[in-house]
Amino acid sequence: MDLSSDAQMASAALPVDRCSIHERRRLLENYVLAARPVVIPDAAEAWPARRRWTPPFFARHYGELTMTIAGRRWSLAEYIAQMQRGPCDPPLPYPFNFDMQQHFPELIADVQPQPRFGRIDRLNHPLMWHSLLRGTRPHELFFGGHGSVFRQLHYDTLFLHGHITQILGDKEFFLYPPEQTPLMYPSAANPKLSVIDDPAAPDPQRFPLFAQARPCRTMLKAGETIFFPAGWWHYTRVHGPCIAYGGIGLTSTNWPDFIRDNLHHRIAGGTPRAKRIALSAYGAIAGAAMNLQESLLRLRETNAAPT
Repeated sequence: MDLSSDAQMASAALPVDRCSIHERRRLLENYVLAARPVVIPDAAEAWPARRRWTPPFFARHYGELTMTIAGRRWSLAEYIAQMQRGPCDPPLPYPFNFDMQQHFPELIADVQPQPRFGRIDRLNHPLMWHSLLRGTRPHELFFGGHGSVFRQLHYDTLFLHGHITQILGDKEFFLYPPEQTPLMYPSAANPKLSVIDDPAAPDPQRFPLFAQARPCRTMLKAGETIFFPAGWWHYTRVHGPCIAYGGIGLTSTNWPDFIRDNLHHRIAGGTPRAKRIALSAYGAIAGAAMNLQESLLRLRETNAAPT
């Protein structure tokens, strides 16, 4: 991004609030239920990852893992070595990310306990059909170098909430609310992706409406977590060597869209009508049961609150 574009965006950007993970009621009501992003400084305070996940750790134990980006094959050890050397021109390719369930299943224990963004945990609820999460990455690991930009302006698949925790380094987030979708130039082929090729330095002739967009902007520091609600467009920029963890969230606020998007994918994939009807019925019944459970918990909280 050139300096003039950066200065213009900084002047137009809104800050992102902060809230402790221990302020559960405020976190739920002011941010999750209100569909507003928030930085949580202490969600990962007990994670073993905060101590174990260092560049030497990954280079030593997982350095042979490879990824091909833009026609070049990188080993994780090679990428980490370059990442630690500091700024390079051009910046390291990004995202350099891995599905933890596939490549690092033994490390998922290092990011526990997971932050919970609802009164119940719908992702692991007994009523949850986990097949509905197929195609997502519930646990994701990101590496990045100074100046790397995730240029794919998007919002997350299946209308899932997202949360990112910085383990090492700083990462800058640019987030746009759903009501700014007309300014995002959604792709006709996939409306969750923008056709803007570089939101950090957009072409004003091709994408004039994007100049009207006003992002929420924040710099996430090591140890901090950001929660961004379903449907919020975002991209990121890395400042220095970076290791980050990404997770997903499912609550009462995005459950209907989550079911609806699953149905859309099944219609596009030719799933028989009877199975789609069953999924729709499941979404209504399971959603109502979970909503009732949350209502009872909310009532219990209210009755237990000091008067």
